[in-house]
Amino acid sequence: MIKYLFTNCNLISFEVERALVSKQSVKGDQLFSQYVNTLFKEKALQDTLKITNEHNPAYRETIKLFLNAVTGKFVENVDQYEDNIFTINKTKESVKNKQINDNFTQTIAKKKKLNQYMGCGVMIYSYSKRLLFEYINLLPNKTDDVIHIETDSVYFNRRHGEIFKMNVEAYTGTEYAVKIGDELGNVKQEKDEEGVCHFLGKKFYQIGDIFKIKGIPMKTITEDGSFINLVSQSIFERVYAGENVRVEYITLKKNLYGKTYVSQHQCHRTINSHPELYSEF
Repeated sequence: MIKYLFTNCNLISFEVERALVSKQSVKGDQLFSQYVNTLFKEKALQDTLKITNEHNPAYRETIKLFLNAVTGKFVENVDQYEDNIFTINKTKESVKNKQINDNFTQTIAKKKKLNQYMGCGVMIYSYSKRLLFEYINLLPNKTDDVIHIETDSVYFNRRHGEIFKMNVEAYTGTEYAVKIGDELGNVKQEKDEEGVCHFLGKKFYQIGDIFKIKGIPMKTITEDGSFINLVSQSIFERVYAGENVRVEYITLKKNLYGKTYVSQHQCHRTINSHPELYSEF
């Protein structure tokens, strides 16, 4: 990734504070191709069926979760799974009365673990960043044309669309799957909106009538059982104008193990505005 940033993104210098260094390498498709390709093919089928509303939403989301989970597990902090080593000191009286569990001293020691697959996860994320940069560098002014980025999405002004498509079609590199299509690594246009849009933070955007605010439901239920919408364009306009917006909603907590119950809770979230980060395109 550092080499890529030097070559393609005008990186001038860097300083490594901590590093996990690998001395060996293997091509990713030797490890993951059967797993990833099988799931990706099924997801693509569901996406095709989605056009005619014949897909299975739960099945598609499960496949998507499986595809994302492998990298998440590779970079997971495994401290929470430390092995506990128990030492039990039995007393003569407890052994005699066969009450070992009622009378003993216990020592717990934690055995440190190392996530040996961290390098795999880091390299997958690194490759995905480089692939995203390959697409960004095909915009007329590269990063200067980018309005917003999500994990695998780039948003830019529609006036750059035709040039971007032409540059993708003329792409001659072989290391990256840069192409407009439906294959793994390809891009496709999912949104095309004419009018005012808001991009105010990570997973916090409004494109036409599509609203996304991470951590806040789109609607809530009232005391009488009716539904009301929580998110509208006015929220984005108020936050963009510099207002911190408080959103209140009711949610249900469900406990399905042990004591089974469903309880209702009044919640609230405050969306903080950062007008110094916002600009107009």
